[in-house]
Amino acid sequence: MPADLLNEAEQFLITETEATHSVRNIMLTNKPRGNGTVEIVTSTGSTVALPWERERAIGATQSYVEQIDPKVATLLRHPLFLELRSLVGWYIANTIQDPASTVEQLWTVSCMPSTNHTKTEHRLLTLSCGNLETLFIVASKTEAYEDDPHAFATVRINTAFIEGSDRFESPDGLWAVYDDVPYRGERVLSFDFNLGELRAIINGDLEFPYLDEMLKAAYTLNTRLMRRGSTMYSRFHNTKLADLLIAEAVTWD
Repeated sequence: MPADLLNEAEQFLITETEATHSVRNIMLTNKPRGNGTVEIVTSTGSTVALPWERERAIGATQSYVEQIDPKVATLLRHPLFLELRSLVGWYIANTIQDPASTVEQLWTVSCMPSTNHTKTEHRLLTLSCGNLETLFIVASKTEAYEDDPHAFATVRINTAFIEGSDRFESPDGLWAVYDDVPYRGERVLSFDFNLGELRAIINGDLEFPYLDEMLKAAYTLNTRLMRRGSTMYSRFHNTKLADLLIAEAVTWD
């Protein structure tokens, strides 16, 4: 019998029968619950529509935005996200103790925060240990990195203060070092890198003779901050982003 001559109850009965028995009408076995859109109730109680037409289906981005986190979805679609994730995973693996156990209470990461937001640039993320930001990434709002000379992404890494910071300066201006960044209660040394150049340093394609010393000082600062107790930034913490970054850190351990 053609499908359009069956009523909804008959189609439902056929679908339920298919679950435990073979049926002879092959056309109907390929159309569970008929030709129309079906609504399924998920384990969380929400209702999901499943149309046959691909163009009507909800895609991955819309699904993530609506059900999980719109800010993380924006960051995931950033053209530098894979480099960013790898870099921050490397940083976590080298400078934060027991990151999966201490996350949210002793260190946090915020996604697309409003800090230092201007018409031309914004932060992609900020990682804080205790009550001080220890790594953040600022990028231009233009994302045409191959075509726009004004497009940029800069990584700031704060470390414990080291005397004689002048020796860390790059003669070619490939990175910058600051010893006067004002943080209340903590004197730090701040390193600024272009995201791509820091990735090149990590991969051994660009020489930065102070890498081990910088990481040791970053570990010292992070440990000191975490040993002071719980952070006040937990309300800004993004669990979904942290999960992605901790998983990436495993690949660097």
